[in-house]
Amino acid sequence: MREPNSAIVWQGPSAFDHAPIVAIVTGLDARSRNLKTGPMAQLWILRSDVPPIDAAASGADGSICGDCGLRGIDGEPRGCYVILAHGPQAVYRKFRDGGYETITPELIALRLRYAGLALRLGAYGDPAALPLWLLQSLTNVIARHTGYTHAWRTRPDLARYLMASADSPADVAHAHALGFRTFRTRAPEQPLLPDEISCPAADESGKRTTCERCNLCDGSRVNDRRRSVAILAHGTTTVHALAFIRRIA
Repeated sequence: MREPNSAIVWQGPSAFDHAPIVAIVTGLDARSRNLKTGPMAQLWILRSDVPPIDAAASGADGSICGDCGLRGIDGEPRGCYVILAHGPQAVYRKFRDGGYETITPELIALRLRYAGLALRLGAYGDPAALPLWLLQSLTNVIARHTGYTHAWRTRPDLARYLMASADSPADVAHAHALGFRTFRTRAPEQPLLPDEISCPAADESGKRTTCERCNLCDGSRVNDRRRSVAILAHGTTTVHALAFIRRIA
């Protein structure tokens, strides 16, 4: 019998506000069409009771995105590059229709290990919404993963697993002081900081590699000397992301 390509790995209350959320892993057959990331499995974090588009419109996406300024809070336009009508909405519809079975995170991690697959923690949603033990279970036996969080100010325990999503040079300095490496989205006129490199998989770096091969964005190791990463604002909402970045610079 063929093993499923996708599965629910956890359902429960959000660490942000205790609202019901679900974590779903897709791409266990290594067929990801994302040219930047390469063939990585994807972890989606969604409200389990509200479609993603509706959640964003009402502010209920705070359950899975926390206080990320790019989600479009306080009346500001959405600057996040994730197109809700594509992946998040499709994953939610399949979940709502009972299209996913539940598989333990330990078994998912073993499948990833034996398939040689990396895992992207957060194709949509902030992994800080999930229990720490879940992130540990998904990553402790696999060789490669990537992940990012805007909750770094209050969750230094996530530095081992996730990059701090930084929106300004001040964010970078603060996150480094808390033990995080950082991933900063920047405007074209904002230079790289001394301890940053441009994302090797990004357009501005000539797409020299993919996220799956690079693996720079896997958090902070003991005595980690690797540089942090920066990328130019990109995607269909670039104009809104730039407005946010410049406003807080």
